[in-house]
Amino acid sequence: MTVSYTLSDAHDGTDIAAVHDGVVRGVSPQDSGSGWGKSRRKLAEPLESRS
Repeated sequence: MTVSYTLSDAHDGTDIAAVHDGVVRGVSPQDSGSGWGKSRRKLAEPLESRS
């Protein structure tokens, strides 16, 4: 599985678009949503500690 991120300027910061390719068959939407939530929190932690 691969996740690609695209960063772009936003009015008040940065927009992040993420695309997940090669998702394994059998992964439920609930599990996928849970995984994305964990990824967002991990990405936010170092950024929030800088403010």
